[in-house]
Amino acid sequence: MLQHEVIVRKGWSWGLLPLLAAALVACGSEEDDGAGGKEEPLGPARVVFAVENLDLLGPVTVQALGRTWVFAPTEGGEAAVTECGEDAVEVEAEEIAVTATSQAGFEWEFTRSLRRGECNVVPVSLENPTTAILAYTFVHLWDLGQEVRLDGEKVGEVEDIVEDQDLWWLERVFEAECCRQVARRLLLELGSAGKAVLVVVPPGTYEIERPGPGGDVVTESVELLPGHVGYLVVDTF
Repeated sequence: MLQHEVIVRKGWSWGLLPLLAAALVACGSEEDDGAGGKEEPLGPARVVFAVENLDLLGPVTVQALGRTWVFAPTEGGEAAVTECGEDAVEVEAEEIAVTATSQAGFEWEFTRSLRRGECNVVPVSLENPTTAILAYTFVHLWDLGQEVRLDGEKVGEVEDIVEDQDLWWLERVFEAECCRQVARRLLLELGSAGKAVLVVVPPGTYEIERPGPGGDVVTESVELLPGHVGYLVVDTF
């Protein structure tokens, strides 16, 4: 009699991590230099964007300050990091609103405080997306080409089983509960290698269908919260 076991590793939920910062306190009193001791006003903030993991995300479109930037992957490159040069945008505001989308389905929406008179490199990476990601991997396959469907619509096909070494790394990352960017990249790498089906969607509750033993279809209800990441290992034996 065929049996199957589904092992679920739910993604952890991160709150705001404690922000550790050193406060620099300026000591002393203002000297009367005849000008009232007023400080010179700081210049505008300069802004550039650093978009990482383009090798897996594909082209990323960033919108901010009424402008649009498109970052495309380069051969052999994993990230596009821009330094404050002639392409930097000068901003008088104290913060900016940023939205972005990637070819792989990730989305970003956040605000970023700016430091006036300085270079502000604004990251768009796997560390801070608003979309959720869930990966389905199979340790056994009845045959190659096992499909996974979202609300009855095909979202991907597993071409190969996940190996013990891959599962070991996933376990270690999830146990650490600190490395969401690493976890997302690992899952994207498995998806790129055909060893996982990735579901990258806006937050919500979804009905996920996958093949079960003997060709049966198994349906599961999965809640994906903003920024959550997780994976599910399916053993069809």
